Amino acid sequence: MKIVFSAEDLAGQGFAAADELKILKEKYQDGVTSLFILTPPEGQDSFTNEELCRIRKWYSYKRVSIAEIQSTVSTFDFKLPKRISEDGINKLRIKNIVDLNCETVQLNGSPAEIQKTFNQSPFALVKERSNQLTLLFQFTFKNSTTSKFGSFDPKLFDQLRLAVEKDLKPIVPKARISWIGPGDYQWYILEGFKFSKFINLGMILLMLIGLRLFFGTWTSGILFTSSLIIAAIWVFGLKGFTGSSFDVLSTGLVLILGISSLEDFTFTSFEQLHGRNWKKSMARLVIPSFYTSLTTILGFLSLCTSDVVAVRRMGLWAAWGSFIEWIIIFFFLPALLQQFKSFKGWTNKARAVNLNFLSGSAFKPFPKLFSKLSLIVYPLAVGAFFLLDYNEAPHRLFPEKQEYSRSLQYLDKSKGWLGSVSLVFDQKLDDLQMETILNEILREPFAASLISHSENPWKIKRWLANQGDLDELEAQTFFSISRFHGQFNDDEDKSRALLYLNDTSVVPVETLKKIVEMKCLGRCHIGGEIVAYSDFAGLVPKTLIDSLIVSLVLVSLIIAFLAIAQKKERHIPALLLSSFWGAFFVIMLLGYSHTTLDFWKSIFASILVGLTGDNAIQYLFASEKTDIKNGIESRGIASIVTGVLMAGTSLVYLGSYFSSPKMFGVILCVGLLASLFGDLWLFQGFLSFNSKK
Repeated sequence: MKIVFSAEDLAGQGFAAADELKILKEKYQDGVTSLFILTPPEGQDSFTNEELCRIRKWYSYKRVSIAEIQSTVSTFDFKLPKRISEDGINKLRIKNIVDLNCETVQLNGSPAEIQKTFNQSPFALVKERSNQLTLLFQFTFKNSTTSKFGSFDPKLFDQLRLAVEKDLKPIVPKARISWIGPGDYQWYILEGFKFSKFINLGMILLMLIGLRLFFGTWTSGILFTSSLIIAAIWVFGLKGFTGSSFDVLSTGLVLILGISSLEDFTFTSFEQLHGRNWKKSMARLVIPSFYTSLTTILGFLSLCTSDVVAVRRMGLWAAWGSFIEWIIIFFFLPALLQQFKSFKGWTNKARAVNLNFLSGSAFKPFPKLFSKLSLIVYPLAVGAFFLLDYNEAPHRLFPEKQEYSRSLQYLDKSKGWLGSVSLVFDQKLDDLQMETILNEILREPFAASLISHSENPWKIKRWLANQGDLDELEAQTFFSISRFHGQFNDDEDKSRALLYLNDTSVVPVETLKKIVEMKCLGRCHIGGEIVAYSDFAGLVPKTLIDSLIVSLVLVSLIIAFLAIAQKKERHIPALLLSSFWGAFFVIMLLGYSHTTLDFWKSIFASILVGLTGDNAIQYLFASEKTDIKNGIESRGIASIVTGVLMAGTSLVYLGSYFSSPKMFGVILCVGLLASLFGDLWLFQGFLSFNSKK
């Protein structure tokens, strides 16, 4: 199974910036890059001369000992040409800015003076807001495409990180190491993928405990979690067999399957608590559970309307998993239990939590006025759609206290930027023309406030000429033979500039993109991983709206069909209003609280709609030809227990390595509880609309 990490792996999936990203990396020798900053201990302006020598020795060895390295850059590599006169002859001498003589362990110039030189240079990577001399190391690896990890090979980064931990860190044990490269971002994503198995384990343990409490035996939890594990094996086995990729959304697939399939099992279990054996319980629930599973499947399949392949994958495999889970519970499990003739069931009422207090008055409907007032959620939710915040940023995938997030916080504080984009010139222009275009862009107040630094060929050549007292031809020659030429010029000698941004969120990047289009007039454009992510994340609103509309329509048709079949067509408005109330309530909360949405949060509404139609269907079948209130009394407690178990299980997401699933878990929990409130209590209030009282 291929594991997808980076924006480059979105190439061919309808994202122009992602398609171009691979070309940019080849043209400008970007490769897959690991970058870390080594900061002296607090209170020190620099490392000692001895430490600098040992650090440089480590770097000099590592840059040649790892065969897969394409290129390296460090603070030690920055050089300046200096014009000198020897015996009356003018000569150019190339000197390191960090002029360190390790034979005598002497540093030419003070650390503050050296850092001041860097701060006056055109190189954003080595600039600092203070005069503290920090060390930067950038390792760019050769094409590391693998069948499993795409454009990212974690083994290369593991090797480098091991060398840092084992050999570099002991030299300066109190120094701060901040990993901030794009390859490091992908490495941390892989760590999150690895951590997801603990989340799944936590879900299984929670379900074992929850089912034991409500149904009185450990057997109930073992049977359900075993069926879930078998379904997951089928899902991921077929996913791997068909070559479907594993991405960040896939890390939550097992947990979503567990939550969505819980209803079938709990309602069947409650039938046993009411005195029926497991065979009669299965027979009584197989048809209604087919329809509840169908609405869940349709909710998941509605995600296939998204323009984003990752979301479509999520919807497809979640739907497949829900179908497999229904097959396992109602066909495989009975066939297995049939082999044990003495097996009576998996519940024990005497050992289960006593829920009798929930019957009777607990199901009393809310006053008609309150129920009418609750309908204000629907127009408020429509208004909330226009207030939803989609201004996501790549680094917000991680919690604030996570290592990569803390490194970026340090980067922002020390250097004043968070990431870079390329201003790519599509025509061969001279330095003056390119500088004029960039200056036009920077005259826009928004662009000027967003771009903290810019690196470009003309600025570098001008700096070289000033520092080394060179004429224009000498500066051009020195630039052409330096590593900077390949970084800023392709084989056709078309150039680019690097723009360092203090905000990499979607809205600022999209705004900058429009400004560049307006100023470039077809001569240039911006590109890079941040731009590709912006294009990708910009589809969040469409994903939310399209999938929600489709799921609402499909689930409504199922509920309406069943209501007509049960001769309860007069209850269709109440059934639909109560079933969708929870999803719209959460949309209202998110909109008016200005919660930032990403792809995790954009799928919640479709999932909720698919899940919350289940109670309405159960009430319809339980009431049969009688008053639907009899169905509520029959399966109301089961609805409450199912809702509580599902909501509690969704909070397992709080233990996720990533921040997006954490918030998704909270949203799903609130949505499930709100849906339970709508399905059980508001529904009865809505039924009273038909009464004359």
